[in-house]
Formats: sequence, C-alpha cells, structure tokens
Amino acid sequence: MKFCDDHWAKLRAAISKRGLDHLVARGGKEAVDRLVDEVKGTETAATFDPLMCAHNMVASKALELGGLYMLTGEDICPVCEAVKNECGDESYWIDGPADAALEEAKKIGMIPTPGVPEEEPDGPT
Repeated sequence: MKFCDDHWAKLRAAISKRGLDHLVARGGKEAVDRLVDEVKGTETAATFDPLMCAHNMVASKALELGGLYMLTGEDICPVCEAVKNECGDESYWIDGPADAALEEAKKIGMIPTPGVPEEEPDGPT
C-alpha cells in the first residue's frame, strides 16, 4: 500500500493548511527515526510528525476496511481504493486525518490552543 502522488500531495497540503509544516520530518531518515521512537515507546512531543500521524490513520483505516488486500502491492493507494469502493469521499480520507493530527498536536502542546494559557517554564523567570 502506498499513497498515489496526487493523494500524498493532498495530504501534505492539508497538513500545511493547518500550520503543521514545522513539525513534519525533513526527510525519510528523520521520519523513520521518529517512527522507531514511537514503536519503542520513547517518543516525545518533539518527535510528533503530523504527516505521518495522518498517514498512519489512513493506512490503519484502509487495512480495517480493505483487509490484507491493501498490502498486496505498492500500486494500491488507500484513498483511491476507499473512494472507488464507496468508503467515504476524498475529504473523509484527507481532511479528517489532517484535522485529527492538528488536534493531537494541540493535545500534546505542540500548537498553542486559543484561550488556554501556555504552561510556565519550571523555575524562576
């Protein structure tokens, strides 16, 4: 399973539209290193990657709905397959996960939440 170029670009754009670019890994190695931290349970707020978060949401839901068929080749885009099989429209698969990644970034303190005071640093100021 691999996003087609069009849907990958749309997912990246959705993350960017939500102001999360600065949290996205700057390359494949950095993305893999962050994923390894997550798998090991050593991730921190600083290793959060909203693009990979959204990607993993899509991949997980696609596997749930499409089963192991989704893993039979790299030419299978989870969004294309979902839309083709009437499992939601493109917005559900792109904007939904991007919105969820934004909420996660807020929850872990990587994006300020309006109306919620930021935590004071430890120690005297």
